Amino acid sequence: MMDLNSVNKIYFVGIGGIGMSAAAGMAAAADFEVLGSDSKQVYAPAKDVLDFHKIIYQVGYAEQNIINARADVYILSAGEDLNNPEVKYIYDHNLPHASFAELVYNLYRDKLRIVVTGTHGKSTTTGLMGHVLKNIDDSSFLTGAVLKNYDSNFFVGDGHYAVLEGDEYKAEFDDPIPKFHYYKPDILVLTNLEYDHPDLFASFADYENEFD
Repeated sequence: MMDLNSVNKIYFVGIGGIGMSAAAGMAAAADFEVLGSDSKQVYAPAKDVLDFHKIIYQVGYAEQNIINARADVYILSAGEDLNNPEVKYIYDHNLPHASFAELVYNLYRDKLRIVVTGTHGKSTTTGLMGHVLKNIDDSSFLTGAVLKNYDSNFFVGDGHYAVLEGDEYKAEFDDPIPKFHYYKPDILVLTNLEYDHPDLFASFADYENEFD
């Protein structure tokens, strides 16, 4: 289990992803030292988040990046596996690592977490709820899409709630547990279900079981 009380520096492998860059921005807003890497040049909107928070990242993966980072924990994109030299170094040297879903939970474990799940409409529903609660309560939110009101897919506030889009895709390459399980919702919003992610779920029944 991740204990952020003992963490000062966080390194993101695959920091240019929309979710990863948002998690990096949230961590930076919580006063952690954040850095990371990606396979290629990062573009907006992820780049805007990283630039705004003055997050330094490397373009191109190399084990030397991990050696130089000396981070307290490494956050791995679900799209990166042992073919990535950084991930391999982290695994070979048993360095502490986690998914961005685990990090987001730990950032907001003391908030009342509203998690929006389902096959369709998650970003729209999360955005609507996040916008309302941000304006009522200065609450935080994380969506899978950039909201025009904010030019961002997340907001960090001091309110009582955290509205999180709950992705059902795997947390890490070797962890088939859907991301939304790690958020441990206090309130769950389920929009709808339609068979998706056949690479992870053999049938609609298997897909349903995750939500059950």
